[in-house]
Amino acid sequence: MKHAIIIIFSTLFSITLFAQVPQAFNYQGVARDLSGTPIPNQTIGLRIAILQETPTGTEVYKETHTTTTTSLGLFNLKIGTGTIVNGTFSNINWSNNNHFLQIEMDETGGNTYQLIGSSQLMSVPYALNAGNAYWTKTNDDIAYQNGHVGIGTSTPSSLVTIEAEGDDYNIAA
Repeated sequence: MKHAIIIIFSTLFSITLFAQVPQAFNYQGVARDLSGTPIPNQTIGLRIAILQETPTGTEVYKETHTTTTTSLGLFNLKIGTGTIVNGTFSNINWSNNNHFLQIEMDETGGNTYQLIGSSQLMSVPYALNAGNAYWTKTNDDIAYQNGHVGIGTSTPSSLVTIEAEGDDYNIAA
């Protein structure tokens, strides 16, 4: 019985670990002046907004960043980790409507932003596969189906189902 309890807690803990999704995404760009020349080795200010439905749609989130460009004018951000102006990043309902990324920049590093543009956020291959995501390992009879976890069975019938060969375990939680 002691082994079954350890297995149950280990399984529930590992499910919690799998559920941790970063509340941010990477963004990379090249800062350019009005003539199109890259802005090298300079601190710039950026204001990022997530818009819903259209490139000029309802703003659901906005944040600011101050960063320094490389010698080629390149900069990298983690959108979702900036200084929040409006909204809550983790509350964005990504499954509802199209979303657009609006970028504004102040090339002097201040907060006098000029609109650079908006672009629709599209799925990446890993996200496209998430709609089919569930895990199963049949050799060891570990399975996850429709919110149920099974150990010793590939067809769990409750939140946690543990079955074993012989008389050792047969627990459903």
